[in-house]
Parts: sequence; structure tokens; C-alpha cells
Amino acid sequence: MKILRVFFFVISVFLSIFSFSQEKKDVNLYLRLQDSEKLPLTFFEITLTEKESQKKMLGTTDHRGKLDLVVEKGKIYSFSCKDSANFWEISIPENSFSFMNRTITFDSKNTVFHHSAPDTVKQNFEKKPEATANEQIVRLKIMNLTSQKSIPNIEVRMYNKNLHKIFVTQTDQEGAAKFLLPVGKYFLGIEKLSNYQVFTVEKQDLPLTKLFAFVPTTNVQETLKQDTITQVFPNAAEATSSRVLVKITMRDYSQQLLANEDVYLDALEAKKVYFAKTNQSGVATFLLPKGDRYTLNFRYERDIFLWDYPSTQGLHSSRFEATYRGTEMIETYHSERKRDKDGFFLDFYSPKIQTEMLPENVVEKTDNGFNLNFPNQCPSSSSASPTFVDGKIFCGAGYFSSKFYCLNAKTGEYIWGISFAEGGPTSAVYSDGVILVSTESCTLYALEAQTGNLLWSKHLATYVFSTPSVVDGKVFAAYPFEHYANGREVFEKDNNYALVVFELKTGKIVWQQRLDNEILGSPVICDNNVYLTTFSGTMYRFEAKTGKLLSTFSNKLNNEAVVTSPTIVDNSVFVSIRSSKNKRLQEVAMFSRDLKLQKKFSHLQDSMPFRNKKFDECRCDKFMNHTGTRILHYKGKNYNVVAGKLFCTKPEDGSIIWSKAISNSAKFRDDLVSMPVVVNNKIVVANPNGKIQIFDAASGNLVNQYLTYATLFTPPVIYDGWIYCGTEEGRIIAINTRNSQFSGWQQFGKDAMHNPVVK
Repeated sequence: MKILRVFFFVISVFLSIFSFSQEKKDVNLYLRLQDSEKLPLTFFEITLTEKESQKKMLGTTDHRGKLDLVVEKGKIYSFSCKDSANFWEISIPENSFSFMNRTITFDSKNTVFHHSAPDTVKQNFEKKPEATANEQIVRLKIMNLTSQKSIPNIEVRMYNKNLHKIFVTQTDQEGAAKFLLPVGKYFLGIEKLSNYQVFTVEKQDLPLTKLFAFVPTTNVQETLKQDTITQVFPNAAEATSSRVLVKITMRDYSQQLLANEDVYLDALEAKKVYFAKTNQSGVATFLLPKGDRYTLNFRYERDIFLWDYPSTQGLHSSRFEATYRGTEMIETYHSERKRDKDGFFLDFYSPKIQTEMLPENVVEKTDNGFNLNFPNQCPSSSSASPTFVDGKIFCGAGYFSSKFYCLNAKTGEYIWGISFAEGGPTSAVYSDGVILVSTESCTLYALEAQTGNLLWSKHLATYVFSTPSVVDGKVFAAYPFEHYANGREVFEKDNNYALVVFELKTGKIVWQQRLDNEILGSPVICDNNVYLTTFSGTMYRFEAKTGKLLSTFSNKLNNEAVVTSPTIVDNSVFVSIRSSKNKRLQEVAMFSRDLKLQKKFSHLQDSMPFRNKKFDECRCDKFMNHTGTRILHYKGKNYNVVAGKLFCTKPEDGSIIWSKAISNSAKFRDDLVSMPVVVNNKIVVANPNGKIQIFDAASGNLVNQYLTYATLFTPPVIYDGWIYCGTEEGRIIAINTRNSQFSGWQQFGKDAMHNPVVK
């Protein structure tokens, strides 16, 4: 349960973790390079060219695919790589923050990648090695920056990209690492740092000798149990060259320090969890390896904040303060809540909101519109597409932010803003003057669209992973009515969720019904019926007014789980289901209105969503806004994206009218694929590889496209000639097409009922 307000500040020694530049015009550009399967491009050499002066900068990624460069505000840079035919432009706004994060995705077909593990060559010379015609003796002396003494018994690595080999040794008692290396370019790694320095080994008569200053990690003892690391500090914890010192202070809402609270930091790329308890001063201490991203979690909180620590040289420390209700108080609250005879909750805690101003430098003007660059943007800080109402857009400031704003739709100018009690917002849902937003952990908020004033809020339970829907003044949402400490327990138990209906204006409970799991995406409402899909693969149909269960579909015997929200067209219901012949594939299927399976279209197959992860291992923003291969229906035809292609098919038999490739990649990001939308006889697709593509609905011809240089993962919103799209990096992109007829899709799922059908 994320009843909190977070405050973040950074204390730096030598270099800040955000590397704030001394010159006001300098910006630290943090880049992360990945392929279309989201695998990091390690030791990748890139060139950044400033367009006006043609000044070039060279850089090389580390073992996580990351690098940082210092660029100048108000400049445009071209970005290229000798190993790839890909080409980008990166614009640095004049009013930019002092740091920017960008994730660059390379097309797998046009790029040479090294994803296999390099060969490891261990070198341990008892005697002095002898140079050969093509090999050079290299002696690296490693000194402790703090004590000025040699560092013995520390691992030193030299990686040669051309050979795809890592040469490994340890320093001797004099702190010297001795190598016999083929001539060439090498990336020096010390301890956990893999890209500490780059230099070239050339043939010469005498041994090549270099001296490096380094602060080793010696003041921490680590215990690994399964994937969880617990750290103990015999002495005072201090930052090192390869690790960041992080201190997290926890207080309750009366500002009392919280002792003995569980704190978890998930290392997203190392797939490890760092665990600590707060001491009597309410502080939890960690030494975290650089070069990874970490999400902050408490026992009843998840994904509170995200840090992205680059592998920069220097000593770094950061502090974080969080306000949390406290584990004991949360457990007491849930144990004492009132329930009805069926076990459903009858009362819900009501978190408050606070007024929030828009930070400076968020709005970046572009040639064809603007971008919203929120302060916490970084890889995985995704923003859903905004909602358009009466010349305004309503949007959150990213998955790891509690901020929510109402802005002028054509300029990005501030109208009002608030801060929720927790982060992780869904797309906003608009109905009858009310904006509805759910947060992950896990409150449903109802706001006045005009003012941002809070009408009501319902803290539903521990986790909510879906977007609400509205019809006839009723709000449809879901919550787990059992109390669990982590997401895994929620997903592993059946029949622990409730579908709850509230009055739109007052929040009064109308009815509740039992579900076997959380809703995937959102409920879908059509003709006084509510249809929905759960994470268990079950599809439900209820009567909207009374909550009467009308029908269900669940075929666990044949493993035919439903994996998209339904689309209701006339007397048919279209979804994608797991193939009974291959559990790794999904295929489009047609059901009757009473959820009887009619046909399966096996020629419209794709890989299963989230196929490499369990549901509880995925961040919930992928669920809240999940559309995947879901069907869009327009004027008697079905449209959806399958295996990197946009298909137009006949609803009655699934026969293909036309298909168009929307990606050249052999490995399309199926976990980020989104449903197409339709406006003005045009089908619009937000491509995970950064393109917004516009196709003629009848012929399938590509009419226009916009390159965003971002990872797009939610369907766009299009109204009054403007296209708005959220990105995985946390930016929101606004594009002016200068065609006012290009309009008609104002929120996620088309409208508050979320049935994507236009007749």
C-alpha cells in the first residue's frame, strides 16, 4: 500500500550521481543502448556530432549498454555507430535540465551485436611473461585513492571487443596486475566496474605501465540467499569507486522515524534484490554497484522510486526520504476493516492530494509540437498517453512519480497540478466532468476535471494493476480483498479479487462481484454488459446495472487462456487466446456474446505477452495500459498488430484483406506492442521502435509517419489535429499534424467504456 509522500535529494562526493555540470549550458546526456529485444549493447562505440559546428564526440558503452556524454543546451546532435546503419538526432532543449536520459533502440537487422558471453582468458604469471611479436607486456598498478596504498588481490579485467575476449588477473601484493595482451583497444574493468577506462595497447620495447587510483569495496559483508543480498557494515559505510552509498530514511505521517522496517532495492539488470532494515534512526543503508537501475520497495509498497546509477568515475552518495504509514499500522488497518457476508470490503481509506506546480524546463518546444520532459525521466519510468478534454490534456509525470497535471493541449502550459499519495498512475479516464486515475499501490482517485479538486478517493488494497471504466455514472474497478505482502501471493491464489462499482460523483459502493484474479487492461462495457479478462486467462460477462454474472470462459484444460481485453462487435466478442497447440503462441479468436468459442484464426498468431516472465515479475504499468494484439473494429473490418505487422481482416472469418510491416526488426518488442487507433479513415500505430505510422484504412498504404526517437508502448491519443503518445522513458510527445480533421480518439480505449469500435 503506497500511502506516502517522497522527497529526494542527492549528496555527492567529487561527482553527483546526476553529474550537475559547473557550466550552466552543459547537460549530462545519459544514454542506454539496446537492441529490439531490449538486450544492452555492450562496449558499443558511437559518434555524437553537433550539427552546427560538426564537432564530434566519441563514446563507448559499458557492460550495461550505458554511457554518458556532456552536451550543450540548445544544440542538435546526430548520433551514429560504425556497427549499425541506424541514425538518430537528439535535440537538447535550451531550457533543458542539467541531465537527460535517453534509451536508443537499434534495429536488429541493421546492426551487428555481440550478445554471446566473451571468452575468458585467465592470466596468472608466476614468472615475468615474455613479449611476443604480436603481444605486449602490460603492468597496471592499482592504488587506493583514500589511503594512497597499493591494493592487493583485486580482480582486474581487460576486454578486447575485436577478439571478444576478456583477460582476467588479480593484483599481486604490490597492487600490480600483469598481462600479456595482443595489441589493440581495451576496456579496463576493476572490481564491479567494466568500463573504468579505455586505452590502446601498442607494441613497444618496454612493458606498458599505467597507474590507476581506485577506492575498493572492503567495508561490507554480503550474504546471498536465493536472489536476495543482505549487507552488513562492520564499520561506517562509505562510497567506493564501483559502488554508490545510498541511505533511505523512513518516517510516518506524524514525522516519527520508523525503525525495523523492511526496505528492498531491486537491481533490474542484475536480477538481484538488496535487502535491509531501518535502524533506530529510521535509516536503511546500502552499497549498490554502479551501472544498474534500482527500484525502491517496502513491504507493502512497490516501485516507489527508480535510480539509474551510471558507471561514472568518482565517489557518489545519495539520500532519500520517504513517508510511509508503517507496516504495523497497515496490517492493523486491514485486519480491522469491515466486510460484508461475502468478504468484500465495505469501507476504504481515503488518501488526500496536494497542489503541485509544474517544474521549470518540462515543456520542450519542437518543430511540430512539444515534448513533456518530466524530471524523473529515465529508462523504465514510463508515461501513459494523456487524455484530451476540451482543449486540455491530463497526464501523469511517469510511472515512478506521484505528480499529475492538467495542461493546455496545444502549448503544454500549466493549468493545474496535484500530487497523489502514491505513484504508478494509469491513463486518466474522463466521464461527465470527472477525471479518474488509479495508482498501483493502490488508490482510485476521482477529480474535478475543471479544477483538479478531489471528489473522492478509495485506497482499494495492496496492489491494483488495471485501469477503471465508466458508464451511466458508474465506475468499474478491481481490487484484491485478501491482504498480501507481495505481488507473487496475489497472483498465485485464485478467487481473491473483487469487481467493484462506485457512483461516479460520490464514490458510494453500488455492487461487488468475485473475480479469480486482477483485470488485464480494463473492463469493457457494451449494451449494459461488462466484459473483462483476468490475469488467470478467464473472461467474464456481467450485467452492468445489477452485477449479475451472465457467463464466463475458462479453458484451463486445453491451456487456452485469454490474453487481451475483449472487443465487442455486434454479436461477437474478439480476443486473443493462448494457442492450444503451442503454449508459447497466442492467436485471435471469436466468441459469441455469451462467451462461447466460435472460431480461432491461427493465421493471426504472435508470441505470448510477457512470455519470459511471471506476471508478478513485470511492472504493472505494462498491465494497466496493456492492449497487445487486441482488435480495433472500424466500419466492418478488424485491425490489429500481430508479429510486427498491421493486419486488416474480415471479422466473420479472419481472412486477410491487407497487411503491412510496421517494423523491419526480426525480433519485434511484443511486450510493448499496442493496439492501433482510428481517426478520419486512417489507422494509426505507435511502434515500439519509435515510429508513429499512419495508414489508409481501406488500402493499407502508408500515408505518413513521425519518428519520435523514443520507445512507444501505449496507443496514441488523437484529437483536433494533435497526436499525443506516452513513452517508456517517461516523456510525453505531442505532434501537431496541422489537420484539424485528424481527430476522434481522446483517451485510452477510445472512451470511458474502453470498447474500441467505430462504426
